[in-house]
Amino acid sequence: SQLQLHIKIQDDGDGFDTTKQNVSEGIGIQQIVARIKMMKGRFSIDSDINKGTKVTIQVPCIPITNGAAKMQT
Repeated sequence: SQLQLHIKIQDDGDGFDTTKQNVSEGIGIQQIVARIKMMKGRFSIDSDINKGTKVTIQVPCIPITNGAAKMQT
């Protein structure tokens, strides 16, 4: 099975309606998505009004000889 870096950022704030806002329009989000796609990873934003927002990133990693892992590019 392939090693993966998993990042989850979650809050319990106001949240927002993802069907009414295009969250990918911001330049910062576009850059994040572009880099994650370049690394063959996945990115998602889930949000519910009055329940908060969750951002999830998964990026495949490849092992290197000293036992550590690095992100795949």
